[in-house]
This record gives sequence, structure tokens and C-alpha cells, in this order.
Amino acid sequence: MTSLYRYHAFGLDFQSAIALPEMRPGLAGRGDPVIIQLTDAPCPAGLMEVDAGVAVGPQDFWMDVPDVGRLHVANGSRIKLDLSAGQSPDAARPYLLGSAIGALLYQRKILPLHASAIEIDGIAVAFCGASGAGKSSIAHAFVRRGHRLICDDIAAIDTLGPAPTLWPGLTTLKLWRESITAAGEEATGLQRVLPQLDKYLRPVEDLAANQGFQLKHVVVLAVSNGESATMAPLTASGSATMLVANSFRGQLVAPMRESTGHFHQCVLLTRAARHWTLTRPWSHAAMPAACTVVEDAIRTS
Repeated sequence: MTSLYRYHAFGLDFQSAIALPEMRPGLAGRGDPVIIQLTDAPCPAGLMEVDAGVAVGPQDFWMDVPDVGRLHVANGSRIKLDLSAGQSPDAARPYLLGSAIGALLYQRKILPLHASAIEIDGIAVAFCGASGAGKSSIAHAFVRRGHRLICDDIAAIDTLGPAPTLWPGLTTLKLWRESITAAGEEATGLQRVLPQLDKYLRPVEDLAANQGFQLKHVVVLAVSNGESATMAPLTASGSATMLVANSFRGQLVAPMRESTGHFHQCVLLTRAARHWTLTRPWSHAAMPAACTVVEDAIRTS
């Protein structure tokens, strides 16, 4: 084990055979670490195929990424990475830190929301919404205003304690070039999320403390043709529906036989946090005003 890289993310320790610079270095000592191995990863028998190259069971997730490799996540404790011939581990990182981590969290009964989260005045606020709604962009805008990043893309929420706990995730933001340049920054020198995408990993130095946060506000993002941003509270039923819809890789829930437990987690979070809809203009220029609307709503609620 001495040759393995040691990291901490999503409230879990990791010992990895490959470098994962998007995670915080070091172990926090919270239970046995998740082991990430470079080894053969054949598809286990008896799994349900949920997509091309993706098969799932109650405690197994298997994924075949053409020309990259195969991933097998088992029992919430081990990830096997079987690289294609001549392929670099870096090519597999987006899939390991995306779908594989989402499956791992489901296996460990941790709710993964497809969301970014920011610490505002010591309060955890998560932003979710449909693909392209601006989750990472608004998190980037808040970081530029002096707030601290908790996570991007995957928000890991542990609902087993007295109150749902949000754990810090990765230390990067996934941003399209357009979002980066609109903020007055450069994409030059940043690593692409995937080779074919004009989307980049933007490292963040202003990170929230490496501790659990009580998630007090969840904001679903929507865009409109209006000229100003508005915040409105969601009903309890609307909040639960929104959380189910915005769970990370939600198509895994049923074949993992987690439908009942997953819905219960969403209901718990509905009761523990305030839920809002933020409707904002599409323009990047309107992002600072949208941030102000969020800050004002949270500070006066």
C-alpha cells in the first residue's frame, strides 16, 4: 500500500494506483479507504445492462469506455481500472471521477446530487439544474466574489446522521471556454475535461474547509428571456421531485435496488433544507446580479 496515492474527497479516503490531482491529498482517517487498482476488470455475471457498455447490480457497476478502458466499482470499497492497450490513466480520470464515483456513492448509501455547492457566510448552498443550466458557471462566479467552493458536478450528501451532511468534493470546476473568457480568465494551460470538448478543469484555491457541512439551501437553476434574476421558494412536493430528477446518474438507482432508499433520502433533504428556484437571464454578463439575488435571499431567510 505504500506506493499508492492517498486522497480525501466526498467524505471518503482513497488509496489510488493512479494520480488524481482533482482530489485533496492525504487521508482523513474516516474508516477504511476506497481502493483504486490498475487490474483486469471483466464484467461480472448477472448485471443489468442500462446503457451501451454500462451494466449494474445492487453492489456492482461496470463500464466499458471505448478506446479508454473498463471500470468496475464493487461494494462501495473498490474500483478496478483496466486500461486499453497503450492508454494513459489520465484518459480514464473523467470517467472514474464521474460515473464511477457516482456509483460508489450510491453503493455506500450516500446521495449524489448533480450539483455544485458554495459556502456563503458559513452556510452551504447547492446549485442544481438541467445540463447547461450554469451550475459550474455560477459556482465560478461565487468563487470570484470571495466565497469558497465545496464541490462541483457531484455533491455527496450523507443522510444517515441527525442532519444531512454535505462533504467537499473535487477541487476543480468544469467550465466551457465561453464561461472562462466571460469571467475575464484564460483557458490556455488548463486541461480539457475530455479531448473532444472545449470544456476545461479550472483549479480552485479558495476551497471550503475539509469538513462536513449542513446543507441549508438548495437552488435549482433556470434561465429566461427576462432582464433580471428572481428567487422563489419551492413547495415540498416540488423540492422532492426536483431532488429525484437532479440525482447524479439517476438511471443507476433502480437497477441498484435503491429506489425506496433514494426517495427517502430526497424527502429527508427536503425537510432539512430550504429549496428555491433561481430564474436568471442567459447572458454571462448577468451572472453577478444573479449572485447578489442569491446572497440577499439567503441572508434574509
